[in-house]
Amino acid sequence: MKTGTVRSAMVAGAALISVGLTGCGGTDELPGAEGLEGDPLVIGVIMDTSGTASFYSEQAVEMIEYAAEATNTGEFPVALQGLFGEGSRGILDRPVKIVTEDDGSDPNRAVQAARKLIAAGAEAIISTSGSASALQSRIVCEEEKIPCIAPYSSSGAIVQQPNAGYMFTIAPNSTVQGASFSGIFKENGYETYAIVGDSSPTSAAVADLYKAAFDDAGLQMVAREVVPVGSTDATAQVSRVRSANPDVVFDSFAALSEEGLFYKSAGDSLDGIARWGNNGLITSDEPAKVAGPDIEGVKTLDVRSIENAYGVEVQDAFEKAHPDIDYLSWTTICNWEAFMVLKHAFEEVGSTDGPDVVAEIEGLKDFPSVLGPPGYTTSFSADNHNGSSSKALVPVVLEADGSIALADDETIPD
Repeated sequence: MKTGTVRSAMVAGAALISVGLTGCGGTDELPGAEGLEGDPLVIGVIMDTSGTASFYSEQAVEMIEYAAEATNTGEFPVALQGLFGEGSRGILDRPVKIVTEDDGSDPNRAVQAARKLIAAGAEAIISTSGSASALQSRIVCEEEKIPCIAPYSSSGAIVQQPNAGYMFTIAPNSTVQGASFSGIFKENGYETYAIVGDSSPTSAAVADLYKAAFDDAGLQMVAREVVPVGSTDATAQVSRVRSANPDVVFDSFAALSEEGLFYKSAGDSLDGIARWGNNGLITSDEPAKVAGPDIEGVKTLDVRSIENAYGVEVQDAFEKAHPDIDYLSWTTICNWEAFMVLKHAFEEVGSTDGPDVVAEIEGLKDFPSVLGPPGYTTSFSADNHNGSSSKALVPVVLEADGSIALADDETIPD
């Protein structure tokens, strides 16, 4: 099986979570819920089946459903067994039910999707769609006082006020990553940069945030190019970037086919210019499939470590339950953590009261994390609704076949 995991020997001997995903049916047929009583606790999921986030959103939903089944059966990884206690099943001893709404990565539809999920009884919402969608759906979360998590959304604006009081993120966002990318670029002696993205709202928002980070670090932008979604050629954009002759090209693509198209169109014409991408590059093998061997040498930041036994245990068990998956995105595992943060918060509060649950998450410190190296943990505060830090990030490089390897020549400055 080909996965998006950094190439190396995986940690052996980790105990597997032995549940299998069967999907979520009616209240009497919730996977793993046999013997649990009470009305199901509903967690809503905003997904994308047709837009720019569809390459990774559907796999993310499978992970959330998998986490719900593991929670219903009470089969938790070693790292969580002590936290939840012996015999813990469901949330608040209630079976968990997952309901979904598709927004197509359309910010306007995201608002409608959030309202539909709340009408269906959702006590919390996890957004697996694009960042632009999460920016809009968070308004509904705030209005309805429903805790919401956009686990891997890259836009730092999602957790910035106004309208961010009920929204959280798990993975390092553009604010954290922007500082890390900037540190690497400065350490490498780069002075100028170009940004290339696509015409989607998510790509534009991400590009703006990274531009701000690079500019704050003293880097100078010499070109900014957009590849329209649906394009079949990006030669013109490549030519203009080449003419600008930046020290580094940074891609802010959200549309993964167009991302691959850019590198395919570039071929070797960008030789001598460092190429880095936001980590949407490794949410799917689509960019590498489109670009072919021209993807070789492009670098980004991953959040997975083969030395994190908890993370490896969850990934291995998920892959065992889903043998049809041939590429495991880094975004997928973030959804496991989001689900477990919600379970912990609901149970610490002892109810589903939105304001109390949000306050509990804001006070969460050193929560066991599937991300980053061993010992890395997730922590929030009232002033910081992104639970990550740069310590979760690992520089990686894509090889000609699309596989991912550690970028041993790159380090993230402290």
